[in-house]
Amino acid sequence: MTHVDDLHEPNDREPGEPEQEPPLDLDDLEKLYDLSGEPGALPAWAHVVYLNVPVLIAELREARRRIAEWEALPGREEFATTDQRDIPPNKHHPYRVTPGEALKAPEKGRQAWVRRLTVHPWEPIDGAPF
Repeated sequence: MTHVDDLHEPNDREPGEPEQEPPLDLDDLEKLYDLSGEPGALPAWAHVVYLNVPVLIAELREARRRIAEWEALPGREEFATTDQRDIPPNKHHPYRVTPGEALKAPEKGRQAWVRRLTVHPWEPIDGAPF
C-alpha cells in the first residue's frame, strides 16, 4: 500500500513553480537590530533591513495565505462537554470527548461544545454536531 508521504519528496515543486529561497534567519536579523544602538551600527542595520524588506513582505504574505488556507479547512473540530451551559471548557477542565459522545451529552445532562480549528473559541452545541 502506498502512503501519501511516499508520493512527494521534500523539495518537490509543481511544474513552472519558482525555486524558493531559504527563509531569512530571524535570529541573525534580531541580533543586528539589537546591535543597531551601538555607535556606527545604524547604517549597517538600515542597509540590511532595506535589502531584506521585500523578502520579509513576501514571507509574511505567504504565511498569511497559508494561515487562511489552514483556517478554511473543513473538519478540524474538537468536542468537549461541561456541566453547565455558561461555563465553556478550559485548560483546567477540558473534558474532551468524541463527536459521538458530544451527541449523547444532553441525555446525560451535560452541555456539548465544539471548537473549530483550535484557534476559535468554544461554541455551545444545542443539536447534533454534524
